[in-house]
Amino acid sequence: MDINIRTILAGIGGVTGIGAVISFLQTELFSSPVTTAIALMAVGLLILAITHWTEDKAIRNIGVILCSFSIIASVLYGVISLTSGTLTVTLTLAILTIGFLAAAYISQTERKILTQKKLIVISVIFLCFFAFTAVVDAVMGELGYNLKLEDTITEVESADYRSNYIVGTLTVSNPSFLPLDTERQSYRACLTGLNLSNKIENADEIESVLGDMRLQTEQIPDPLFSSTKVNILFSTGFVSRLEKAGVSVTDIPVVEDTQCPDSTEQPRLTVIVNGDTGVSGIEEPYR
Repeated sequence: MDINIRTILAGIGGVTGIGAVISFLQTELFSSPVTTAIALMAVGLLILAITHWTEDKAIRNIGVILCSFSIIASVLYGVISLTSGTLTVTLTLAILTIGFLAAAYISQTERKILTQKKLIVISVIFLCFFAFTAVVDAVMGELGYNLKLEDTITEVESADYRSNYIVGTLTVSNPSFLPLDTERQSYRACLTGLNLSNKIENADEIESVLGDMRLQTEQIPDPLFSSTKVNILFSTGFVSRLEKAGVSVTDIPVVEDTQCPDSTEQPRLTVIVNGDTGVSGIEEPYR
C-alpha cells in the first residue's frame, strides 16, 4: 500500500471535514431545519465535484467519503427534524443503504452516470436552492407570537381527563412556507395578595415562590409548519395548597403588566410582558 504525505493530508482533511459536519449540526445558524439539510447536501456535492477535478485517487476517495457522510447527515437530520417515530428513520436508512450499494455497483462498471460536468451542474442547482432557502430563512424566519390572557385562572379538562389551570393562550404563527424550529415559551409572573400566614405549612416559602415564578406554555409543535395555539399553564402543584388555605384559584384575576406590584389587597396574578411576547427559558415547569 503506497502511503505518502499527500494521502496522509487527504485523510486528515477527511476527518476534519466529518468533524465540521457534526459541529454544523449542533449550531442554530438557520431557523428552518430544511435550510440546514439543504446546506449540508449542497456542500457535500460541491466537495465531490471539486475533488473529482484531480486525478489523485486518495483525494477523490476522501471527496466521496465526505460527500456520502454529508448526504447521510443531511437526509437523517431532515427526516428526524420533520417527522416523528423510529419507523421513518429505519425506512430512510434502508433507502440510503440501497442507494449507496447501487452506487458502489455502478462505480465498478464502465458506465459513468455522474460525469464531471453533471456533478458541477447538480452542485450549482443545490447551491442555488440553498441560497434561495437561506434568504427566505433570513427574511421570514421569525415566529410571530400573540398573547391573550383569561379574565381569571380557568380550570379546563385535558385529554387525559386531568384538570389543567390556564391563565391564557399563546398563538404562534409561522410567516414562512418553510417549517421553523420552535421552543417552549415561558412568562414571568407573580401572584400577590395571598396572606397565607398560619393557614398552611411553609406559607412564607410558597408566597416567595409564587411572587416570582414562570408560567410555561404547553408543548409547541417542533418544527412549526403554519400556526398553532397553546395554553399558558398555572402549576397544578400549588392549586391544592391554595385551596387548602381558602383561596379559590379560579377566582383569581389575571392581568398584564410590565412589572410585578409590591403588594395587592386581593389575590391577583400579574403576567409580565416587556414588549416581547414570549420568553424562552426553563425546560420543566414548576411543580
